[in-house]
Amino acid sequence: MTKNIALVITQPPFANTSGQDAVDMAMVLGTFEIPTALFFVSGGVRQLASVNTTGTSLKDFTKSFAALPFYDIDDIYASQLDLQRHNINLQELPDFVQVLTPADLSLTLSEYQRVIRF
Repeated sequence: MTKNIALVITQPPFANTSGQDAVDMAMVLGTFEIPTALFFVSGGVRQLASVNTTGTSLKDFTKSFAALPFYDIDDIYASQLDLQRHNINLQELPDFVQVLTPADLSLTLSEYQRVIRF
């Protein structure tokens, strides 16, 4: 039986490469048909809002989000509470993001056998 994997992104964009590492890992896991979900929590929810790469040496990897469905990565979640804390309007989010309450986030995350935090 294939294990399902949750990748939890906690870092804001361009603080380091962890957000890009998580998306790259999701695509690799998808290539091997391993059920994978992305969870954006804490500062990681800022990865989903408009980003400005000016002044950073990192490339804007958020454009690769559009490719996730090609890797069968359809379960992409964001914490409602953290979106509010970071003043991110729901209309700013990409259409593919499912916003979860704290209780639903906890319940959904508990359904995954492996959790990797970035």
